[in-house]
Amino acid sequence: MLSDIDIVDRLSRNDELAIVITPILAARQIQPASVDVRLGFHFKIVKNARIAALDPLQQNESELRRDTERYTDDIKLLPGEAFFVHPGEFALGTTLEYISIPSDLAATLEGRSSLGRLGITVHSTAGFIDPGFSGRITYEIQNEGTQTVALYPGMRVAQLCFLPLLSRSVKRYGREIDSKYNQQLTTTSSRWYTDPELQLMRHKFRGS
Repeated sequence: MLSDIDIVDRLSRNDELAIVITPILAARQIQPASVDVRLGFHFKIVKNARIAALDPLQQNESELRRDTERYTDDIKLLPGEAFFVHPGEFALGTTLEYISIPSDLAATLEGRSSLGRLGITVHSTAGFIDPGFSGRITYEIQNEGTQTVALYPGMRVAQLCFLPLLSRSVKRYGREIDSKYNQQLTTTSSRWYTDPELQLMRHKFRGS
């Protein structure tokens, strides 16, 4: 894992081994072995009443795309406005920072302890960031506590840790592996409907 000295060195480079995290608003964002990242202004909240279920084998790709997009509503906040996360609720958010990872590193997104102790998690399963990723990272925000918690854009809510690879990856996240979320610039809903295995399963089990 990269230390603070290694991270600062990578942030200072102008070559293909550079880490890009912008904007870094305060020196305190650089931690001993991570970089704190902040909460952006765009959220997606769940609207269950609009759909009965998301079922990849009972819906074709266009139907699944439509219902996945209808599953959430967009919210954009102004500076100083709060986003309230109620107990048991789930929402998507985004990093304030634009991030780019070189081909010899992977990264992990971890929640900050201060929020975790209130029951707030910032990723359900998607905490791994592949070599070559560029864009803003989507948070999967959930309140597992018993009290409503107010989050504000600009708050430090997570941290990125960087893991050196034994060798540079041949396949980088992006066009080379048909990645779904590269260059995402705002909170992005699931694009699971593009998974090729779902099409194969529909063809096998439904004959469509």
